[in-house]
Amino acid sequence: MRWFRIRLTNKGDSACYKNWHVDPKTGNTTHCDEIEVKLVDGMQTLKLLEAIGFTDKRIMEKTRQKYSVDGFKIVIDNVKKSRNLC
Repeated sequence: MRWFRIRLTNKGDSACYKNWHVDPKTGNTTHCDEIEVKLVDGMQTLKLLEAIGFTDKRIMEKTRQKYSVDGFKIVIDNVKKSRNLC
């Protein structure tokens, strides 16, 4: 299972590729290879990808709450209903 994402935020834009490895016996994911890079201009990157044929997009809006308890990090994402654009 592979994902490619462009993230646009107030703190800066980024691109990320994730390749999830699936155990063929159980169908469960075992681990993920991830490559993430900062982008100077995420919107221009989206236009570039569209120009070379990428058409499917999913826009996801979320807020994230971060907590730290006894050395553990807890992250809770609140994801608004996403929509597909073509």
